[in-house]
Amino acid sequence: MIKRKKWSKLAVRRNIAGWVAVSPVIAGILIFTGLPFVQSFYHAFTEFNGIEKAKWIGLDNFKYLLDYDLFKYSLGITIKYTVITVPVNMVLGFLFALLFNVKVKGIAALRVVAYLPCIIPGVISAIVWKDLFSPSANGRFNQFLTALGFEPFPFLSSPDTALFSMYLMGLWGLGGGMLLWISNMNAIPDSLYEAASIDGAGRLRKMFNITIPMLTPVILYQLVMGMVGSLQAFGSSFLMTKGGPMNSTYFMGLMIYETAFTYMDMGLACAMSLVMFVMIGCLTAIVFKTSSWVFYGEEQ
Repeated sequence: MIKRKKWSKLAVRRNIAGWVAVSPVIAGILIFTGLPFVQSFYHAFTEFNGIEKAKWIGLDNFKYLLDYDLFKYSLGITIKYTVITVPVNMVLGFLFALLFNVKVKGIAALRVVAYLPCIIPGVISAIVWKDLFSPSANGRFNQFLTALGFEPFPFLSSPDTALFSMYLMGLWGLGGGMLLWISNMNAIPDSLYEAASIDGAGRLRKMFNITIPMLTPVILYQLVMGMVGSLQAFGSSFLMTKGGPMNSTYFMGLMIYETAFTYMDMGLACAMSLVMFVMIGCLTAIVFKTSSWVFYGEEQ
């Protein structure tokens, strides 16, 4: 017969104190995340304008989305944006990390400068980039181009270049990923590089056989977080283009927002959100299911 372990009074008090300490966080998650999620899930199957009583309509919202061309177009734009920005940001962040991961005087200050864009509020960033991307000759980028003898570039004013401009703006936060790469590069044991040097390995071989394999947990983390963040892109499109021109930057996040708060179709917006939630969940599950390439260290 297995005897149950008896807790001392001190252990009980500490356990209660721990739960009391984390209770505000738990309450916040349940109230501000859990409850809205449950409500959103329910309203996805209703006709609801946010004011009148919700009317249960079953799968009608989802059936409507299957034939809603603008929804499918917006979903495609969002996926395209994610497929391009996530790997580009990861690769450029890694290259910047290699560049800044050197022991020279003043490198710490340069790292701080590279990270500064990450702490600037999104609204301010959008205003700055909107000014930089101004299609007129007074736009900061176009001033530079005209000074070199080129014609002004349309940037956000043309459907052919607006999404490309969003890609460029996506590079604004490279500093955050760069510091993450650097911190994990510095955690790699020097003994591995010393052993590789003794075997005659060059810099490229060390990078591909030591650095990158040891950084696979970071690659997995940045892949998942970048994918989730890009699929939920909203602020840049809302503040800079309103989804235009000609819906070329009409991301799913903006479409859900406008459906809910401009057209007051909360039910349909919740259905869109549920589709996005399921898609993100499935993609994340696939990434983790196929993450056998991630190296977490020697097995004990």
